[in-house]
Amino acid sequence: MIVSFNMIKNSYLVILFLFAFSGLSAQSTWGQLSLIRFEMQEDPYGEMQYTPGKFSEMIQKLDGTEIELPGFIVPLEGKKKQKQLFFSLYPYANCFFCGNAGPETVIEVQMDADEYLEYTDQQINLSGIFKFTPGNMESVMFKLEQAKLVE
Repeated sequence: MIVSFNMIKNSYLVILFLFAFSGLSAQSTWGQLSLIRFEMQEDPYGEMQYTPGKFSEMIQKLDGTEIELPGFIVPLEGKKKQKQLFFSLYPYANCFFCGNAGPETVIEVQMDADEYLEYTDQQINLSGIFKFTPGNMESVMFKLEQAKLVE
């Protein structure tokens, strides 16, 4: 099967339409975050890496708003309670850091005030204030601040 540019463009438009009218549910938020194109760019150390090139207005509109995401903990300090961690759309073995997913599938999390998150390998939901930081090549481009576990 030959895939044409028009087929790809039409598929992208259908996906964009579905996300635009699906509301801001937890599942669709990951979908909205995936609407980003990447470009190769040299980092401060002379290494080539993917950086966000073009991103949808939906991502920009989410910046500073409260969102809820389902996902999996990617621990930074072993499997113990943590205040700062990464959170992935996919389980740890399939996440971005293991090379099986894109950078749009992971978000850096800073838990709220005195809250700590107990490690689990089960899917959980987190809510918090979304921050979009595409220009920071030292970190991931999505952050979740003042995060709380949604029970």
